[in-house]
Amino acid sequence: MRSFITVLFAVTAGALSVGACSSDETSGATGGMCKGSYAALTQAELDAQLDPAGNCANSKDSAIECSNDVTTLAEECGADCFKNEDPADAKQDACVKDCLSTSTTPSLSAACTECYIADVGCARDHCLIKCGTAPTSEACYQCRVDNGCVAAFFPCSGLPNERAVPSGGAGAPGDVDVSAAGAGGGGGTVVDVSAAGASGAAVQAATAGAAAS
Repeated sequence: MRSFITVLFAVTAGALSVGACSSDETSGATGGMCKGSYAALTQAELDAQLDPAGNCANSKDSAIECSNDVTTLAEECGADCFKNEDPADAKQDACVKDCLSTSTTPSLSAACTECYIADVGCARDHCLIKCGTAPTSEACYQCRVDNGCVAAFFPCSGLPNERAVPSGGAGAPGDVDVSAAGAGGGGGTVVDVSAAGASGAAVQAATAGAAAS
């Protein structure tokens, strides 16, 4: 049994490394637009969607989010740490923290970084196989939704859900699809959390109400 677990970890770590390192560019906004998750927005548009109660909702962190693909950087850090570091949670968290602190110049604030550390840890704890083999897949994202990782990250960070950012007119800024709040999916319910920088509690309350309806 111990050998099987060791092999499983090795295979998953390898897949994490391959999946996370597939991006060639992770920094430098182009043409006035942000990069990565927020490529559909300008800096001003991203700032307008921040929840001021969040740990990343400040001018420094927002500028870093806009000019870097921080989501991919966090995936790369998680993959690297899982492959090379002691699997204990404390060691993994410290590794991700150190990795993220050197992934952008300047570094994200300590408070903002903690939201990413928690998100990586949540995926590691609950979605190791799905996110380990395909970290950017729908299966990984759905697992993170089902296990509360997504619901915890956005109120923590104050960033808009990248799945809500409009592209080609699909949806309005800040609309969050909460169809998977409980496993099973369905038609989906959209909750607008963009307008006044809804607090984490407001987002959770709105999500819970939509899921119950």
